Order: sequence, then structure tokens, then C-alpha cells
Amino acid sequence: MTSLTFTTGTKMTTARNVLFISILLLLSCAAFAETGKITRVENETYAQSKHISKNREVYWIKSQATTYKVTPHNHSDRASLRVGQDVQFRVERKNGKHGVIGKMLLSAGRKKSEYEIIGEAAE
Repeated sequence: MTSLTFTTGTKMTTARNVLFISILLLLSCAAFAETGKITRVENETYAQSKHISKNREVYWIKSQATTYKVTPHNHSDRASLRVGQDVQFRVERKNGKHGVIGKMLLSAGRKKSEYEIIGEAAE
């Protein structure tokens, strides 16, 4: 039976390796667990500072229980999303100094992009 030896001296059998790889594959497939649909796309003006306003693309994504209002995190990394398109996403939240910060990791086709959640409403 073939085995792998790690620097710590422990050995993993082939069966354990297959199980480990299977679990990793399952987790990577479940990374984008929620699905939704793009319901609206608009350009919106926002204040960058007191005297400067800018435009940004805003997308409304409706999932089973929540509608999210999101904008691309990096404005140069825009996915070509359109109304009616099905998307897969994962929402991550963390506590920041200005409250809870939400971001959405969105997968549309082969492209994966990061979006900021700027609003949400429960259905």
C-alpha cells in the first residue's frame, strides 16, 4: 500500500488521501452555496468625500429569502452581469470599526468577483 510521509513523520494511507481529496472537492463545490438572480442593474451616484461625488454600478440580487444591493469591490474588476442572469454567491460578514462589513463572493460563469453589500432586505 502506498503512503505519503510528511515532515512530522506521520503517514497517511492511500485511502485517507482519497477521503481527504474527496472532502476538499465537496467543500470547493459548496463554496458558492446560495443561488440568486440579477433583478436590476443601475448606475448610482455616491459621495466619495464632502465635495466629490462619483458613479458606481449597482446590482440587485434576489435569493430565496433576501434581496441584496451590491456594487463591485474593485471597480476595474466588473463582471458583465445582466438582468435575469442566474448567479451563485457566498456572503461573508466581519466586524469592523464602523460596524458589520458585508461582502459577497459572486460566481457568474467562470468569473469570480468580490462585491460590497451596500443594502439588503428580507423577503
